[in-house]
Amino acid sequence: IADYADAQLAAMAPSVAGKEITLALDENFHEGPCLVGIEPASNFVVAEALAPFRDVDQWKAALAPILATLGVNVVQVTSDCGTSILALTENIFKAHHSPDLFHILFGFRRSFAPSLRAVRRALRSALEKAEQEIAVVARMEARWTAMPPQERGRGRPPDFDGRLREQETAFDTAMANLAKLEGHEKTVSEA
Repeated sequence: IADYADAQLAAMAPSVAGKEITLALDENFHEGPCLVGIEPASNFVVAEALAPFRDVDQWKAALAPILATLGVNVVQVTSDCGTSILALTENIFKAHHSPDLFHILFGFRRSFAPSLRAVRRALRSALEKAEQEIAVVARMEARWTAMPPQERGRGRPPDFDGRLREQETAFDTAMANLAKLEGHEKTVSEA
């Protein structure tokens, strides 16, 4: 199999020599680090090598022979922001680094998670407060309605309907904002 792979690389080399490529690099962990390099436009697996470490020297040893055989020029690397891959990209390939989308979103989500939790707590608190106020207004209205007219006092009767509408609006607003927040969180987590 190894001889066949070498023969295929040698046969492919003239058609790709001098091309500028992007590499997508990552590590998988099985019995130790497995360094994986893929050229994303063609989905060609440039390297898949078990290594004792994930340092620049191991990455260079895994990639250099195949890149030299193919005669390609790495102009961009896409990966997580591991220090070894960043050093390989900058110091060995002298190429541009683009972080992968997963790690961008992961970092983005982590940076906003505390404030989103605070907003969620505030919205739930507003919901609870509105529910409690609705119950208080309903009890006050029931007591006032059950009271004999002579004990109600003079003046305008309390605006129970207005107070109830105000609390129901507060409840509906908090509920809508909570649903919107959960929708945003779902979108971010699915991305």
